[in-house]
Amino acid sequence: MNKTLLTIISLIFVASTCMVSCNNHNANNEINTNDIQNSDVIKLKNEDINKDSLDKRVNNEPVFTAAEQMPQFPGGDAELMKYISSNLHYPQAAIDKKAQGRVIVQLVIRTDGSIGDVKVVRSVDTDLDNEAVRICKSLPKFIPGKMNGKVVNTWYTIPITFKINE
Repeated sequence: MNKTLLTIISLIFVASTCMVSCNNHNANNEINTNDIQNSDVIKLKNEDINKDSLDKRVNNEPVFTAAEQMPQFPGGDAELMKYISSNLHYPQAAIDKKAQGRVIVQLVIRTDGSIGDVKVVRSVDTDLDNEAVRICKSLPKFIPGKMNGKVVNTWYTIPITFKINE
């Protein structure tokens, strides 16, 4: 394989394996950012991706599943995890049901860096899914992806883990 292809594959892998943990430590829903695990790996099966979304267009421009330069959160993946950890709230209804697990959210990073078309591609519980979508919709602008030097709409996948510590 040539170096460019390996770089693209590496960028896709990094973008699709970003890991965020949300842990409920007490009744105040405090989140321990020390529990974020950068080494966790998510591998999505083909059936986990909404196939209709692959042909999506935003403002009549295609949405790429891979780009030469994938979108980046300002400050990198560590800042993305920090943002999500500090703004995510474990829903009380989910705590009461003892619902926990990994919600995988797919979204479009538009050419202006804004977030669009947020959807859950792997569900755990309605309350957890809704919180994962809420936090993703609240994300600040990303540095958009590029293809052939031009900014492009790009699919981005964020797995968010909810875990209740007893």
